[in-house]
Amino acid sequence: MGKKASSPPVRLEPISPGDGRTFPRVGDSVTVHYTGTLLNDGSEFDSSREKGVPFTFGLGSGAVIRGWDLAIGSMSLGQRAKLFINADAAYGRKGFVDKQNASGTGIIPPNADLVFDVEILDINDCRGIASDAKLAVYRKKLTAWVDEKLDKFDRDSDFASKQTAKHGSRDGFYVHLKSQIEGKLIAEADRMKQSARTATALVVADMLEKGGLDSAAQVDATGSTDSRGKPVVAKEAATLNSHALAFDSRFASVKVEPNPGEQSDANFPRNLHNAAELFAAHRMQAQAAALHCSADTFFSLLAAGPTGRQSQRLGRACICWDCGHAGLPTNAAKVAETGSEPRGICSNCGDSTQTNFLRVVQADGAVVPWIEDAEEQQPVSTASLESPTA
Repeated sequence: MGKKASSPPVRLEPISPGDGRTFPRVGDSVTVHYTGTLLNDGSEFDSSREKGVPFTFGLGSGAVIRGWDLAIGSMSLGQRAKLFINADAAYGRKGFVDKQNASGTGIIPPNADLVFDVEILDINDCRGIASDAKLAVYRKKLTAWVDEKLDKFDRDSDFASKQTAKHGSRDGFYVHLKSQIEGKLIAEADRMKQSARTATALVVADMLEKGGLDSAAQVDATGSTDSRGKPVVAKEAATLNSHALAFDSRFASVKVEPNPGEQSDANFPRNLHNAAELFAAHRMQAQAAALHCSADTFFSLLAAGPTGRQSQRLGRACICWDCGHAGLPTNAAKVAETGSEPRGICSNCGDSTQTNFLRVVQADGAVVPWIEDAEEQQPVSTASLESPTA
């Protein structure tokens, strides 16, 4: 008799579809929600959903079990699926125990087959979910720090006297602590944003050096795609590396509206594809990556169509030449449907002196509004912090 066929290391059972186009690749930062259970008895050993904080990891970096690296790369952005992972692609003969950090039992016995309910929330923080999660964790630590300071105020008379002399009262001391929290959160958000810009600058610098951002006026008719399934130009197909960004024909459908005095400029970028070429020509790597990230998120939402929920906003978008971001301005409610005044204020960097409005034109000539997910909360707000009772 021949050998018994072994089961595959991973079996994926879809729960809900993703966008079908945006797939994580090796080296990408992937943010997910997951719930892990044992196959044999269904007991839950850990869940990011229970913790209320998404989990972010580098695909192919060895940060997760082999079964995850094998399965996650085949899932598209927004997809939810059950991953059935055998012991050899999980924790093997040793098993794993982490009761302190787990939401469930924290115990995975030796030779245990596992089931994970996984949903891909974000890739490379394009939607800001990983950053928001990090800020939420940081906020929790800062809140605990405030509680410790107020507790010390209540039990240490010398400390209370010093703080009262500085801030007038316990309430005044609390207001001071809240202002410190706000400053720390703003500084941390800026630090993460700068870190992300530095990372994308390095990625796009490599992309520019190797030809990944060439002028792509025509999509390859043979259907060549990059590792995310996006069409690329025939001459690029052989040289496109894992860090390349594909500015395909979709970007040309978003027109850049000239401001007064720019209409006759022959070098004015007339659409987002031209804008990408401009950034590339001037080696503005971070801006090219920011443009790709924000516009690609819009294209995914446009393909899915408006949901009608309050979690989405529609309006007139603008591009910022300072940071490269394309999206609804912070003053979206005040801008007119046509014209260039008032200028759009970039929601990413706050600039209004280097912005142009955008117009999305579909293949049939119809003009449609920009669509994006609304932020559920402001990451630097401290309004939710209530003063603990004495």
